Amino acid sequence: MQNQQAHPTTNFTPSGTIWQTAFAYQSLPVDITGDGNYTFDFGPLLPTFNWPINPFGFAMQWPNSFTGIVRSDPTVNPRTVKINGAQYFQIGVNVTGVSCTGLTLWMY
Repeated sequence: MQNQQAHPTTNFTPSGTIWQTAFAYQSLPVDITGDGNYTFDFGPLLPTFNWPINPFGFAMQWPNSFTGIVRSDPTVNPRTVKINGAQYFQIGVNVTGVSCTGLTLWMY
């Protein structure tokens, strides 16, 4: 299944300059084999994605049916990586309390 990417929206200041572009990216699926640290890749990224300037922060969301605990892994610095010719945003995630196949998260 092709990874889906939400359409961005752009906000403008009263003078007409761009001040924020909203985004939402789905991760590639990751098999969770137990408690531990995992790498999630979100994308493919739009050309306006310029970490850490735009955006300067992000949040994650997981399926409502997911019963585990998800936290950012501070030992992995967020970065952009190239996968099959496309840019993705890679972050480390610590997952506890569950095992599952093909977990996808959303980053916004």
